[in-house]
Amino acid sequence: MITVSKSYQTRDGKPVRVLGVFPNNKYDNVVIGATFDIEDGLWRSETWCYNGCYYSNHNKSDDDLVEIEEHARNWKRNKPMMVRMTKTDAWRRRHFAHYVEPEGRAFFFNGGKTSFSSNKNSDGKGSSLYYRYWREPTTEELVCTN
Repeated sequence: MITVSKSYQTRDGKPVRVLGVFPNNKYDNVVIGATFDIEDGLWRSETWCYNGCYYSNHNKSDDDLVEIEEHARNWKRNKPMMVRMTKTDAWRRRHFAHYVEPEGRAFFFNGGKTSFSSNKNSDGKGSSLYYRYWREPTTEELVCTN
């Protein structure tokens, strides 16, 4: 069950704000929220079923809600993550640099470097890039050196 007290993103990694969960006879509850469109920088209103499914027939969709157990704003710097710019790009291993509110943008150090090995900018921070999609690495991906 979706609640306003937890953090969510879509299955494909778009930031989500859950604005409310409301009774509805047909689907038990309807979730009202918004997704952030990276392309134009705007929040778009959306609705989901009570369990986070985007479609009422409960077929799996990239737009389904998934809980973010540990939200990016709480991540430690240099946390290993898997990132990609588009849905079709291969996942790459990168290290977390910083998070920007309210757009929900997570930045990662270039080339798999960390804050210790990255070239420093004029602000003293390492060089980093924004990636649209990110997720926790699997155990296998953590031990892989590529």
